[in-house]
Amino acid sequence: DVSGKGVPAALFMMKAKTQIRDYLEAGMELGEAIENVNRQLVDGNEAGMFVTAWVGVLDYGSGRVDYVNAGHNPPLVWQSAAQEQDGSVQLASWRWLTEKSGIPLGLFEDLPYMVYSVECVPGDTFLLYTDGVTEAMNVEGELYGEDRLEALVNEDVSLHPRALVTRVRAGVAAHAVGAEQSDDITILALEVGVPPEEKVVLVVPADMDELDRVNDFIHAELDRRLCPVRVQRLLDVAVEELFVNVCSYAYEGQDPEIARTVRVTQAISVEPPSITVELIDGGVPFDPLAKPDASMVDEFAGDSDEFDEGLGILLAKKIVDEMRYERIDGCNVVTLVKRW
Repeated sequence: DVSGKGVPAALFMMKAKTQIRDYLEAGMELGEAIENVNRQLVDGNEAGMFVTAWVGVLDYGSGRVDYVNAGHNPPLVWQSAAQEQDGSVQLASWRWLTEKSGIPLGLFEDLPYMVYSVECVPGDTFLLYTDGVTEAMNVEGELYGEDRLEALVNEDVSLHPRALVTRVRAGVAAHAVGAEQSDDITILALEVGVPPEEKVVLVVPADMDELDRVNDFIHAELDRRLCPVRVQRLLDVAVEELFVNVCSYAYEGQDPEIARTVRVTQAISVEPPSITVELIDGGVPFDPLAKPDASMVDEFAGDSDEFDEGLGILLAKKIVDEMRYERIDGCNVVTLVKRW
């Protein structure tokens, strides 16, 4: 996380990332690599910029993670069994990696950076973030803080990386609703020893005639994964409802020159078997999930068209395991999760 804003900060960040990657890919020991990166960033840094960094190297064979923390926020790690310094074993919990290897990079040259290690087994999970998460403020100026973050991740320790990142992002957004975002937010989750999700993307015109193409795109991967037909049919209903909703309303009244497209992404998770589908459009802000379920039928009953639409969204919400809406970078993002 680089100090400052704008082009100078972006260039300084790019230099730091390039240096870290180049030294590590050259096979240099982690501590020595970070010391060299720091030296390169100090050179010519008349503006006094700096970068906080948490840099980790995972050994796939042993499961060990070596890491350096150069003034960055402490990550959280979930481990099925963690060895404490006093020799005791702490089972199945999130804990903070509070060790600091040195100060942020770019301030003073010829400083050592201590390397620490964590022994991991398959399923252990790291959650890393920038201070835009813990320092997000609500309208009263209250920070989100580490305590809220820890409580949030402990609500459901079964979440895999994609769902974990989404949960944290939603928690921060809920805390800061109504307040202007004060800092950039970056979140990274890594689950050790678990096959990664496979994410693929399809971009189609926002036209209901494209629905078959969207369904074929989703079915191809689900068939390969032997997803039950019953599950696929339920997912079809939910995807159709939301895709038609985008086609009907997202670009209504918009400039005809605007690209009217829907970006469909799908990611398959192996354990537990599930599919995450995102429908993304660049239309006007619109949350199709905004109305409470309990009041939908009564509120829509006065108009037959709105009644049908309200029931359609309600049905879609009931037949998938998760459904959520976000407005991200000027786009509407609706996410569906279906497990089997």
